[in-house]
Amino acid sequence: MDDLKSILDQVQNPSRYTNHELHSHPPQCPEIVLCYPDLYENGMSNLGLHIIRHILITHGYNVDRVYAPCSDLEKLLIRKKMRLFSLESKYPVNAFAMLGISLECELNITNVLNILSLSDIPLYSQQRNSHDPLVIGGGASALNFNLWNLFFDALVIGEAEPVLLPLAKIVRNYHLKQINRDQAIEQLSKIEGIYVRGRSGLPLSYQYAEKLKYSDYPLPPILPFIQITQDRLAVEISRGCFRNCKFCQSGSITRNVRYRSKQQIIEIINQGLCQTGWEEVSLLSLSVCDHPQLEEILIDLEPVLKAEQVNLSLPSLRVDQISETTLAIAGRFGHRTLTLAPEAGTEGLRKIIGKPITDQQIINSVKLAVKHNFNRIKFYFMLGLPQETEEDIKAIPGLIKKLKPHLGSTRVKVSLSPFVPRPYTPFQHQPQATYSEIMTKYHQVKKLLAPEPVAISARNPHLAIVEGILARGDERMSKAAVEVFKQGSRFDQWDEYFDYPRWKQAMQKQDIDIDKQLKNRQNHQPWTEIIFSNSGCSPAVDPSTSTSTNIFTSPPEINTGHTYLLNYSKTEQLIYLSHLDTIRALLRAFRRARLPLEMTKGKRPRPKVNFSPPLPFKVISRCEIMEFRSNQYPVEQIEQRISPQLPPGLEVVSCERGTQGSKPITSRVTGLVYNFVDVKSKIIDKILNQQIILINRKTKNKIKTINARKFIINAENKQNSFIINIKFTSSGSLRISEVEEIFALDPASKIERLKIIME
Repeated sequence: MDDLKSILDQVQNPSRYTNHELHSHPPQCPEIVLCYPDLYENGMSNLGLHIIRHILITHGYNVDRVYAPCSDLEKLLIRKKMRLFSLESKYPVNAFAMLGISLECELNITNVLNILSLSDIPLYSQQRNSHDPLVIGGGASALNFNLWNLFFDALVIGEAEPVLLPLAKIVRNYHLKQINRDQAIEQLSKIEGIYVRGRSGLPLSYQYAEKLKYSDYPLPPILPFIQITQDRLAVEISRGCFRNCKFCQSGSITRNVRYRSKQQIIEIINQGLCQTGWEEVSLLSLSVCDHPQLEEILIDLEPVLKAEQVNLSLPSLRVDQISETTLAIAGRFGHRTLTLAPEAGTEGLRKIIGKPITDQQIINSVKLAVKHNFNRIKFYFMLGLPQETEEDIKAIPGLIKKLKPHLGSTRVKVSLSPFVPRPYTPFQHQPQATYSEIMTKYHQVKKLLAPEPVAISARNPHLAIVEGILARGDERMSKAAVEVFKQGSRFDQWDEYFDYPRWKQAMQKQDIDIDKQLKNRQNHQPWTEIIFSNSGCSPAVDPSTSTSTNIFTSPPEINTGHTYLLNYSKTEQLIYLSHLDTIRALLRAFRRARLPLEMTKGKRPRPKVNFSPPLPFKVISRCEIMEFRSNQYPVEQIEQRISPQLPPGLEVVSCERGTQGSKPITSRVTGLVYNFVDVKSKIIDKILNQQIILINRKTKNKIKTINARKFIINAENKQNSFIINIKFTSSGSLRISEVEEIFALDPASKIERLKIIME
């Protein structure tokens, strides 16, 4: 653990790796570790992995998680010859019996290889032995299993729920050494819906969960203390789509729709908000508007959202299904951006691609959005669609211009993405546009939109080309990915890290003709061995709900504001948590404690709170202050209610009445006292006798020279510690790293803020 701490001290965002979360519990032994091959912030936003974890833990399995490390941690692990570790227990990843990897995006392939390499797990399945975990993948991109089967011992084809427990039973037997590796893989190959290269019979049957069970939803949800990409309570309200969009893989393979009942949805939201304190709820589905009870759900949710001052997010709204009730409620609860995906510029091309929405329906949706105070509308279009003509391209800016009279002050953003053909869609054999073709279309749209106040974004065509070749690729692309990985590629789905020349060279090395790969693929497809049971729309609904008494109750309204000062400590458990993340954790604790905070006015109200100056990185304290206004409570009651809700590492020291109308805390602070434990400065007298101590301070855009001496009030060696009193002003103070440099202190020493001096 000391080695781990020394590593985390050197990375940019150590909280990604330290399990700063509520409701997560380290496993008792290294049995199963689940992986999302992207940064923690993105992986934690994936609901599917949380569902799998919850089901396994509910049935008694020991489950941990791991995410893709950023480059700074990767370099340190290699330099110190350490293996990649799991998030919660810090076990080495290769100590687990199973590594389960979510394969949602083909471009994550280099991250998958990097995770295996850093875990000291052989990249190729055939090179592994009984000391290695079973490496099992699943997810949308696993459907083309020929891209992945060199690296995976088994692949789940379909939804996880039907195969999860039979799979986990085999993993446990392998973990307990009751079966060997070969026996485990052979048994996995016998489970319907699991593919093992060279062992599974073909064709395979895609697996579907019968219904969305209440018991499978991950309650209580894991609450990260750092901000994640989708930092909200996500509730899957349906799964599958009965629409016929010919470019969409998800809709093509999951036509049998399963809806979650209104009662379940409301209760999950009630429970989730009560257990987390999240400020936003998102309803997830391939097409939210297709839920038959959507308007009833929103009407029943409205008083909950209002009482809790919680925002609502509704992604995946279909243009032809948007109702005024839906937009009115969404607009009242923080939903300020409407996202519409016409995909094509003309009605004719929309019919060809299976999305027959009309221009008038788009105009009607925009009118409703403007009426209900949406201040931004985003449009998604694809370039390079099958049977696309120049008129279809010109129609994209033409459609935006048609909308201009109805927009008012509403801002518009147009997002352009190259069409990527995918297996198991009606367009799976269609050609993919070349880089030059896409750029010609993009510049045409951009030129025609130039006079309009419209923001335009476009996906890198080279990135889309590699994604398309991977999606329809075979084992040659697997080998090309290994070559690209060995040359240093990581996070290829991110434009800033993607290196097309590297991919091009690797493909050429495998005799992959890029131009040929982009053409019609009717005569070359390695993905024909899966059967889908697309029986159409199904009313499969699980009516069960919870018997828990931990049900949402609205907090009392603010009557007359009373000012309080909450004094709290931040211990070594949270030394890597930033000031903003600490504030977020405290505010959510107040929400869970049902302690109402006085809010600002306006469309997006925020709590009226003030905090003492930010606690520096790696510093502990018992003197931090939060100033807030709430109803009149005895201070003992506030302490009793907030204490159980604080995450480990934050503790209530005391609570006292504040002075109403006083200046914010930071305006009243004049000094900060720090204690550097078990360290002394040998040059105190020399420093204190100087009138000018010039240091260079690096800011965001430049380096400036400051006189550090004017911030040093006093410093002394006391017993086995170095104590310094630093002046704090509105224009700044000394940084801890600057104190260490000036007084020649060991940067690895433990530091504590002893006192906040206020006027």
